Amino acid sequence: MNERGITVTQLNNWVKQIFDAEEMLHNVEVIGDISGIKQSGRAVYFDLKDETASIPCVVWEPATKVMYADGKLLRDGEKVIVRGTVTYWNKAGKLNFNVTKCEKCGLSPLYLLFLQLQEKLKAEGLFDVAIKKSIPPEVKRIGVVTSKTGAVIHDIKNVVTRRNPSVDIVLIDTHVQGAGADIEIANAIKTFNALSLNIKTPDVLIVARGGGSAEDLATFNSELVARAVFASKIPIISAVGHESDHTLIDFVSDLRAPTPSVAAELCVREVLTQRDQAIQLYTSMRSGVLHKCDQATTDIDWRGLKNSVQKRYGEIEARIELLATLTEANNPLAILKKGFSKTDKDLNKLKSGDEFEILYYNKDIQKGVAVWKQHLPKSKS
Repeated sequence: MNERGITVTQLNNWVKQIFDAEEMLHNVEVIGDISGIKQSGRAVYFDLKDETASIPCVVWEPATKVMYADGKLLRDGEKVIVRGTVTYWNKAGKLNFNVTKCEKCGLSPLYLLFLQLQEKLKAEGLFDVAIKKSIPPEVKRIGVVTSKTGAVIHDIKNVVTRRNPSVDIVLIDTHVQGAGADIEIANAIKTFNALSLNIKTPDVLIVARGGGSAEDLATFNSELVARAVFASKIPIISAVGHESDHTLIDFVSDLRAPTPSVAAELCVREVLTQRDQAIQLYTSMRSGVLHKCDQATTDIDWRGLKNSVQKRYGEIEARIELLATLTEANNPLAILKKGFSKTDKDLNKLKSGDEFEILYYNKDIQKGVAVWKQHLPKSKS
């Protein structure tokens, strides 16, 4: 053991003992705003925040019911007073606030601003369903507004490539959170709409980012971004955060997707391969034939069919026997059997002195020499 220091385990155990022994950290009430709340398994997790700090919180069953109101999980941005104990998980070296009670006490300034802007834009007609644009049935090019370094663009590319590789994807890289991100996103939407005739305009735009806390998604609650979405002549699909997240552009966009991957699926129809088309055609034809056969089965005279088949079989059998008889009659061996023989050369073309072979039925072969006296020249005296 090294006498110069202590182990990580020893250090974390001592820190845990300090937290456990400090009575002021037990059964304490804290006020703050909920951020990033989610239910996972038997626990509810969220961060409790104020203007300058935050602390991770966890609520274990059966106390998780305190995080629900009217059967629904409390939302990001709600201001609450929680009661619980600060704990230190020595194995991972992490601090948590274990909540046992929770009471709502209003809304955070950020969420109040969201609600006020939502009412303002709604009153101006930016949410009207009647003016929303339809997504084209045949999308050839998709414009994407998101970060080039995040997982979102890769998810969209994977889905589009799998469903129809011929569809083009054009990305304008922007920040998706932080100061100035709203200006970048609004300008990207305007840029797509201002493309010249020499550059093909996308058929649809996807404005997207991954999940995050209310603060992380604040860019998409910006009035500047919401108005840019509304002013777009190109249909826009919003795909911000997770399914449970809602931002202002979700209400303004022409279509909302729960995730970026689903947004890509909504844009691009799946193109069947030739193999898939052939399989579908074969399956359809086979089903049709079987259906016709099933319909015809009840109309068949099975006794008549049997007699017809037997008659046809008899005709075929008689024909085979006749062919066998004719074949045997014309068999050269059958002719030799009657006492005839066969030569290997045409006797009419032989000259005196030519040799030839004679074949008999028993397969004996004898040699002969042609002697045609009538063809011999007469001697001169």
